[in-house]
Amino acid sequence: MSRSNPNQAKVGMTDTQIDAAMTRLVINCQSEANKAVNRAAQLYAGRLRQNAPRQEKEKYEAKYVDKRHSADYIKVTNARQNDGRPEAKVGFLVTRGLGWYMHFPDGGTVVRGTLHQPAQNFIERTQNETVRPIKALFRNAIKRGFDK
Repeated sequence: MSRSNPNQAKVGMTDTQIDAAMTRLVINCQSEANKAVNRAAQLYAGRLRQNAPRQEKEKYEAKYVDKRHSADYIKVTNARQNDGRPEAKVGFLVTRGLGWYMHFPDGGTVVRGTLHQPAQNFIERTQNETVRPIKALFRNAIKRGFDK
């Protein structure tokens, strides 16, 4: 009778099992956990760049004219420890003009009673599209970390 390795990453792991295994991975192999979080952040940022809305007009109708698209404002941090767990942040650089408005993509923006940006739901769509690949990435990192 063969025993299964409790640290082995299984294809059908639940979120709770992945979370517990990632905790063990952080304790046992910090560098592998950081690499996995950085890869996940880059994967998410890449998909977010694809889904981010693009302005088709030559000029933005605002005081501050910036011909860059919202995807040009996406920034990714390297993994850092937060309560003992690696964490990377993906988001929009806050700056004058477009970058500030990108913090309201799923609710739209209302400025002085007029709608300047309708809700586009691209962040939610990006999250839904990247959940499975990121979980697979974490499962593989767990497997590699425990196979060392």
